[in-house]
Amino acid sequence: MAILRDTALIVALAVLAPLTAEAAKYKIVSASKAAMVVLDTDSVDARKPYSRAWVTVLFAEPIEGSSIIKNLEEVDCDEKRSRVIARASYDASGKLTPAPEPDKSWAYAVPGTTGAEMLGMTCNGSKDEQVIDLSDVEMLRYYRDAIRGGLVK
Repeated sequence: MAILRDTALIVALAVLAPLTAEAAKYKIVSASKAAMVVLDTDSVDARKPYSRAWVTVLFAEPIEGSSIIKNLEEVDCDEKRSRVIARASYDASGKLTPAPEPDKSWAYAVPGTTGAEMLGMTCNGSKDEQVIDLSDVEMLRYYRDAIRGGLVK
């Protein structure tokens, strides 16, 4: 059922959303009524020993003034762990907001979690037909519309 719901969300976002110059190619990692996590598939850098990718968290409601947080994740595919090495935070209009310094310690991916899903997409490749071309602000707007429309549970 979750796959069907995620597919409906992807289709709705892709159909509703216009393309812009700042668009990124996103793959949905997870979505809930609180937040959606997306992987920028063009940013995946699969060099050894660590891969890197930008992961964006879109919040249904702002948290401390931030609606969008972009994390540069470094992933150790062999050890199944990751860490945030850089972070930027934005409001709903795309204006930069203060972001807390990331904890750069390694965290192991717990099976069945968003972290494990992101790790798998980064390590195993994430470029497929289910990507969405949107800017961060557009993705946030359409995500919030999808919540209001009942597409996100």
